[in-house]
Amino acid sequence: MTLALTEEHLALAESVRGWAGHAAPAPLVRSAVDAEDHGAALYRDTLRPGLAAQGLLGLHLPEALGGQGAGLPELAVAAEELARALVPGGFLPTVLAGAVLADAIDAAADGADTSELESLVKELAAGTLTAAVGLGPGLSAAPGAGGALVIDGTCGPVTGASLADLLILPAGQGEAQTWVALDASDVTLTPLDSMDLTRPVARVSVSKVAVPAGRVLAALPQGLVRGLAATLLAAEACGVAAWAVDTAASQFGRPIGQFQAVKHRCAWMLTASEQAAAVAWDAAQAWTEPAGDAGRDFAAGAAATVAIDAAVTCAHECIQVLGGIGYTWEHDAHLYYRRALSLRALASAAWASEVARLALGGATRPLSVELPDEAAPVRAGVKEELAAIAAAPKAEQARLLAAGGWVTPHLPAPWGRDASPLEQLVIAEELRGAGLRPPGLGIGAWVVPALVRYGTTEQQQRFLGHLVRGDRLVPAVQRARCGLRPGQPDHPGGARRRGLAAVRPEGVDVAGQARRLGDLHRPHRPGRPAPRRDQLLPR
Repeated sequence: MTLALTEEHLALAESVRGWAGHAAPAPLVRSAVDAEDHGAALYRDTLRPGLAAQGLLGLHLPEALGGQGAGLPELAVAAEELARALVPGGFLPTVLAGAVLADAIDAAADGADTSELESLVKELAAGTLTAAVGLGPGLSAAPGAGGALVIDGTCGPVTGASLADLLILPAGQGEAQTWVALDASDVTLTPLDSMDLTRPVARVSVSKVAVPAGRVLAALPQGLVRGLAATLLAAEACGVAAWAVDTAASQFGRPIGQFQAVKHRCAWMLTASEQAAAVAWDAAQAWTEPAGDAGRDFAAGAAATVAIDAAVTCAHECIQVLGGIGYTWEHDAHLYYRRALSLRALASAAWASEVARLALGGATRPLSVELPDEAAPVRAGVKEELAAIAAAPKAEQARLLAAGGWVTPHLPAPWGRDASPLEQLVIAEELRGAGLRPPGLGIGAWVVPALVRYGTTEQQQRFLGHLVRGDRLVPAVQRARCGLRPGQPDHPGGARRRGLAAVRPEGVDVAGQARRLGDLHRPHRPGRPAPRRDQLLPR
């Protein structure tokens, strides 16, 4: 239930969690909530220097710009852990601004002067500047002298604006939109009541401010800022959901699963948290892949839609599981619930319709697992064997797949291939690559393992071959199900008229048994014999 998967990421998550527990314990978070400045001085004087010393403010930035040279997946791991600890202040807005500026530098045309932007990124990474990013409309831009833009209007709410020295804001130019970098001293900030008591928000007003060309992020691709924001907000949502699940999982020193009344609620919380981690990780990973198709936007939108709703759900359910104490001001549950609700407000409901639009347009994400080097020799052998099957006539492929154990590779030979988990993953990938689709077993997927383990040799030989080939029903099995004798026509109504005529070893008619069980649930009619309970089979 964490974004970290590899040993390096797990070590990073553990390091960030340890720092957060030491530098931002619960009493410190409460002091930020109760402070008149909403923790602005605490963040500026204590937390920001600590984050910079840990290298977290520049974790995702290139080393040439003062960063650690990692990427967005590593930043997502850190954001999740800091959200799990509910670290107050401007970490997320600052690292989002750094990512935007770094992408603007990369996207700038050859020969363009990016020295001012590079200087800003270095200061953000060093912790000498704090930044915020506005995501809402409201500002307009007009051409100025020397490539400058004149910005005017009001936008907001902007998370972390009252903590920021630098603001990255969108400004409309007709149908187009351009992002600009403004100093906080050039704008007017109006503090607003924040749902999230650990992170202040403000409305930003700009009155005819000229932004020089060096601070106009004209080369940023459309949708990049909102995609980055959705990805990082989803990572934070994972941290909130994880805290809620952990908090609800144990009470009074006992695992909550021991209590029947709430264990199913906790199970659904865990499921939602795992789904959130899956989509958030995929969104972060998408930023390491070459840009081009709509897959990156699709992943970011899915993360914003699924992960943030999961955080809201888990935080809400955590309060329910906690009972009376969950509703009190003294418990931290409401602070996490507030953070989740604020993330939902920032992400905007537009992402759900955007994901639907992209999906209808054919956008998708590849499903694959990063496998170790040991998979290479396995893959070579699997690829060669499957290529021979793919070259066979279409009508023969199902038989060849079944004969080779490819349909149920995890089972022992001759019905499977005794494949290890690694081999199973390789086989699944190579089947897709070869364009081969194993027969669907349907409910046979339940039957096959039981027959392999417990069936007699005669039963295995009679049924397993047909099942792994995906045969619907062989005549003998169909007649047995419908109660037909050899030679009788397989009339489709036979099954309905006769019911199941399967016979247990002791000679009990299971079909009649099922009818008698059904009679017990029907109202008794006058003149009709009441069903006898002593006719029922022993349990």
